Amino acid sequence: AQGLSALAIPRPGRLPLTLRLAWQGDGLCAAVVDPEACRPVPALLQALFGLTDAEARVVAGLAEGRSTDELARDHGVQLNTVQRQLKEALQKTGLRRQTQLVSLALRSAATCRTAAAPPAIRGVGGSDCPDGQ
Repeated sequence: AQGLSALAIPRPGRLPLTLRLAWQGDGLCAAVVDPEACRPVPALLQALFGLTDAEARVVAGLAEGRSTDELARDHGVQLNTVQRQLKEALQKTGLRRQTQLVSLALRSAATCRTAAAPPAIRGVGGSDCPDGQ
């Protein structure tokens, strides 16, 4: 996109921060995003998609990049239980693939991007960066 730029800022042992820059009118807006702070909230996944608590925890865990094996171990259940919960979550959301479910969770209101984001950084021209920039 014209007037939009991004830069990854490496951090040892963690996901990189993302610096986003955008020209807004006569000013430059900058925002730093920490991908580790943007995680789906299981209770919101439940409310949005009619999932059980266990299904919502599985979806949230997958969206955080965890495997079904890790989730089974951490939740103290068998792998087939997590796979069944995943299958139920897919059915309830009308999706077919795990990647679609993760994408939905990350793009939904259950992922608190704006709540976790710092206030807008004032641009050179004195205007605030619009939300989402």
